[in-house]
Amino acid sequence: IQQLQNTQQQLNDLRQQPQGELRISAPVGFAACGLLSQPLQQLLHSHPQLNIRLFVQDDEFDLISNRIDLALCIRQGAMPDSRLVARHLADWDLILAAAPEYLASKGIRQPQALTEPAQLSPLDWLQHQNNKAEHLLLHQPLLQQTQQTAAAVKLRLNNMQALIQFSRDGLGFAALPKPEISRELADGRLVQLLPAWQLPPLSIYAVTSARDPLPGKVKTAIRLLSKRLLQYHQS
Repeated sequence: IQQLQNTQQQLNDLRQQPQGELRISAPVGFAACGLLSQPLQQLLHSHPQLNIRLFVQDDEFDLISNRIDLALCIRQGAMPDSRLVARHLADWDLILAAAPEYLASKGIRQPQALTEPAQLSPLDWLQHQNNKAEHLLLHQPLLQQTQQTAAAVKLRLNNMQALIQFSRDGLGFAALPKPEISRELADGRLVQLLPAWQLPPLSIYAVTSARDPLPGKVKTAIRLLSKRLLQYHQS
């Protein structure tokens, strides 16, 4: 009995060590913009016995049949109930942005000239297909006001990086995750619209199958990703 207990303890200890293959799924835009590079580098550097297989895709993905240990999911609002377990990692600001050249083509020389959501009506709205809304809902915390726009969707697509590129190229304005466009905002390729108004944030979840307890490699990855993603939000 003592030998069996010792063996079981050794197996439990081994299970808690981050080692072997860690299978992660992430959206294309999330991986392509470089936000995963630092946390994955730190994970591999800190745990030499670990290796990662990353699945980059935007479409529906069967975690169980593909034996995914951890899927990163970005959405507005809470995750729907399912046979999977979703752990909230962080919230990211979603902001309205457009290229200065596009605004100039619409007669807007200074983005500060836009102060009310209604002023977006003549502009072309580029929308990610995960956003099913027909209107943008904006909240002004200082005045405790909520308004919706009547802007028409001119282009709808299923890839965030393509949406950012089309916004840079001057096809219209879009609601974009602030951490993913920090470089474009810094160098002026994109400018923020209506900074006094807020959109509902994007929530990032770590989704796993309903296993309890989680393997050590998954717990370690979730802990590290949560820390890094919060830092991106605060920077």
